[in-house]
Amino acid sequence: MKYLSLGSRIVSVFLMTVMACAAMQTHELLSSRSIGDMTLREVVLLEDEGRKSTLLEQFIAGNPRDEASEFILPYLRESYQKQKRYDRLVEMTDRQLALHPSEFDLAYDTLKTVEEGKKPDLSHKAAEMTSAAARAAIQAKPKQEDLARATQVMGYADYLLYTEALQTEETDKRLESLRKLAEHGAQSPYYGAIQQQRYELYRKQGNVKQMSAVAEETLQQDPENEEMLVILMEALNQKHTDPVRVSAYAQHLLKGLRDKPKPDSMGEADWTRRKAQLRARAFMLMGNAYFDMERFQDADQALRQALPLNRGDEQVTAALLVRLGWANYQMKNYKEALRFNQECLNLHSTYRDQAAKNIEAIQFEAKGK
Repeated sequence: MKYLSLGSRIVSVFLMTVMACAAMQTHELLSSRSIGDMTLREVVLLEDEGRKSTLLEQFIAGNPRDEASEFILPYLRESYQKQKRYDRLVEMTDRQLALHPSEFDLAYDTLKTVEEGKKPDLSHKAAEMTSAAARAAIQAKPKQEDLARATQVMGYADYLLYTEALQTEETDKRLESLRKLAEHGAQSPYYGAIQQQRYELYRKQGNVKQMSAVAEETLQQDPENEEMLVILMEALNQKHTDPVRVSAYAQHLLKGLRDKPKPDSMGEADWTRRKAQLRARAFMLMGNAYFDMERFQDADQALRQALPLNRGDEQVTAALLVRLGWANYQMKNYKEALRFNQECLNLHSTYRDQAAKNIEAIQFEAKGK
């Protein structure tokens, strides 16, 4: 038989005393307030839920500033739950959360009740309340077990909101739903997927400005998001306006890939393949950025790193070879410049004509030296 230590027994007795005092205070408060010919204490004990909720509503409406109004909210909410008055249940939960914003279990209980009642509109509202309450709890930095529970609840609520948004047929409405969801920030387990969906929708619309804005916004919340780093680098690379940022992002991505462990959701082979793809893009975009800055030696080094990683794509390989040829030409490494252009000429790509012209020009200039 196990016995509690003296310290544990003291704490247990203290907590029981506190709970007993709180219950006594609630009892005294409800006994001191009346509605009609009944005390609130008598009202909350009524078995007739319809009558109970009506009387409690009347008391709150007539005494909105009375402290007893806050104490009877849980009783009123429970009564609505038993009566399956889902709209009033959601409303009452919202009022309780206004007083206690981090009570996510309260919101989650309402969400599950409304879901069981098959009320889609109310489920949306309840999911929003639940997610907000869970985020408030997480921001309060609770104990580990409470943090895990809050994170789980937030994930469930955000999953419902995310799937609902994806099922919205009208693009503008879907974008607005996703935008609101994105405001939940990187705490949400669906943040990356939400932002990816927004980016793809804007890409289909040809809205380059919003595509870049989504990428920037994502990286502010989640600086290690590899997908958005690549997307933003490619957008900046196409404009050729900020090569310094492109090279900085590429270096950041490469460093992150060196230090990042394999995600639990990926197999070893898939993760190795994914890292190779990201490194291929990073080195290529870094090389292009150095090229735009006329830092040809740095461009040569980065593009040489990119070349073997992109061998599976002839068009990309050809582009890299032409750039490597030009970088070496600028550094007066004519032998290397010729070699890269000759290799490009041997590929079936749209760069063959350019490579042929480059070879002719390099040979002519080399003869004159």
